[in-house]
Amino acid sequence: MKQTNLLLLLAVISFLRPVVAQGCDLTLIPINFGAYNMLSGFPLDTTGSIEVNCAVSGIAYRVILGPGKDSAGSLRKMRDSEGIDTLTYNLYTDAARTIIWGDGTVGTVTQSAVSSQIVRRFNIHGRIGAGQNVKPGLYSDQVIVTVEW
Repeated sequence: MKQTNLLLLLAVISFLRPVVAQGCDLTLIPINFGAYNMLSGFPLDTTGSIEVNCAVSGIAYRVILGPGKDSAGSLRKMRDSEGIDTLTYNLYTDAARTIIWGDGTVGTVTQSAVSSQIVRRFNIHGRIGAGQNVKPGLYSDQVIVTVEW
């Protein structure tokens, strides 16, 4: 079984570009939450995507999202630039944000497809939960994206 790892930087204002995978081109559309207002009473949602374009058709693969640097189980956390405070968030496969995208363990699922020489887009739906009491600052996390075939 082959796999390719990419680094997805999930941050309030920044994003790291991916590299070309063996046999497939991968493109990450940035996830950017922008400014979080802890007093709004509403979660903060955003959407990004992973595009997979393989040169060969008929190969089954799956896209796996790692837990992040400061995460436990299916709960992801961004850490502030000082490394002190955390902001809880998660990544989902669906727009309703009910199915957690992960590695297939601890209440998470992966995304699967079969290559077809056409760009396949997998939307990533992000959410920061409402009412988190955090100090102002830049919060970020690193999530490893793995395409396994």
